[in-house]
Amino acid sequence: MKERWFLHSCLVICAAIALLVGPVDRSAANTELVPAARLVAPFFDISPGRDTFLILANVSRWVKLDGTTFACGRAGTCGPFMVHLEFYGQSCERIDYTTLLTPGDIDVIDLGLNAVTSGVTDPGQALGPVSPSSTQSGLRGRGWVDIDVRFCQAGVCQESDPGVQANVLVGTVLIVDIVTDVATTYPMAPSMGIADHGLLGRIVRRDPQGRAIEWTGRYEPFPNRLFVPAFFAEGQPPLSIFGKFHAAFLALAAPADGNWDGSGNGEAPGQRIGPPAGPGAPLINVEADVFDGCESSITVEFASHYVNNFLSLLMPALPQRPSWTDAKCGASFPGRDELSNGENGGQPGQPVGWIDLQNAAIACDQTTPGPGASNCPAYSSSSTVTDFHSAGVGTGQRRGMVGVLLESESFRFLSPFPGVRPRTQLLSLTASRLWGDRSPWIAGGGRTFPDLAICASPALCHYSFANTAFAEDIAAQGSPADAVPSDGGEFP
Repeated sequence: MKERWFLHSCLVICAAIALLVGPVDRSAANTELVPAARLVAPFFDISPGRDTFLILANVSRWVKLDGTTFACGRAGTCGPFMVHLEFYGQSCERIDYTTLLTPGDIDVIDLGLNAVTSGVTDPGQALGPVSPSSTQSGLRGRGWVDIDVRFCQAGVCQESDPGVQANVLVGTVLIVDIVTDVATTYPMAPSMGIADHGLLGRIVRRDPQGRAIEWTGRYEPFPNRLFVPAFFAEGQPPLSIFGKFHAAFLALAAPADGNWDGSGNGEAPGQRIGPPAGPGAPLINVEADVFDGCESSITVEFASHYVNNFLSLLMPALPQRPSWTDAKCGASFPGRDELSNGENGGQPGQPVGWIDLQNAAIACDQTTPGPGASNCPAYSSSSTVTDFHSAGVGTGQRRGMVGVLLESESFRFLSPFPGVRPRTQLLSLTASRLWGDRSPWIAGGGRTFPDLAICASPALCHYSFANTAFAEDIAAQGSPADAVPSDGGEFP
């Protein structure tokens, strides 16, 4: 039955990559939707009545991620490599899983049937329910996932296994409403990896808890500033007994920083970050500027280790659809956009807006330090720009985020009789992964941190690694001869 839902509901999303114009430096390339060594999906849902499929593909024709070794380099051996998935629940607890991909392979992981994820959704378990709040829906089976390529020798990946420069993964998330057979998809967020020794080389060595103990590479950053490019106000038209009800649901994850700035003291993908009883502030400490269709705005602040909730609960100051003014612009927030108002012959405009989300949380300020100086060593939030990369102060970078907005239309019948609960039928579901701001990675202009990223050296201050990580792993002319052998002493 689930196969029928999957085949019937699969949607193809074509993503156009915007071209950047103006002055261009090495950080200007747009790496959105490119194969990577690390992928992050900010939301999955296997709560009652929902299922999620993770669709992963290995786009290389020769890199094996199936746990077998293969000849590479000059009379060397590469592998065994596998794909590691770390699932984070709303409580910050986590559980991991391993999947295998042969060259050119594609896998569909049904989280609702997967024994690892479906078996830990009870209270107190990794993906179990939590107390609902303004930032978290609290429903069982919800969370996010951090995926990376690892060197794994035990048949399955361990938390301690090293990360590898194999920029060969692409991924899609498919969320299905089981009752109505309505589905939506969104692309995972890629983070390219670079190893000091080159293709298929080691990026990070981990301790048994998954924390970094040695960095010999880094992963691309995720932006600390995201944009919801468009949302429609939640709610139902006033005085409507029969009508459509619109809902907007925002999910934000704040992944491990991945040593992107080259300081050698970052968080490794998949490690524990920001436990509720841990040090420091939440992973997400956001100031959100919400704009309506008339350029008026309000500012809303919220903080959490993970965000997944309706806009109406996350931002109570954001009025529901019936409160959006129909008059042409000039009224106070929120006002409907004037363009659709004019084109509709004077009819009310659309209750549409956009959101600017800026994270003030500092990477490593929320993470229990690991051994040595390679994993968040004793960072102090009072550290200054000049000592962000001195011994004992951690990364000092604004923590990046990955997000997705899910919007739904439901047919809601509101009974005129007292005490009769409304009935809802889901009609449509859409998902849009959020846009990011790369401007902090552009040097110059007299700006300072956090408006300007601080890196170990200007040469390392890249938002994109597209011009740095060569693509022999997926290029048509690439071959195993280009790779760094795993048996050369670098692993594990």
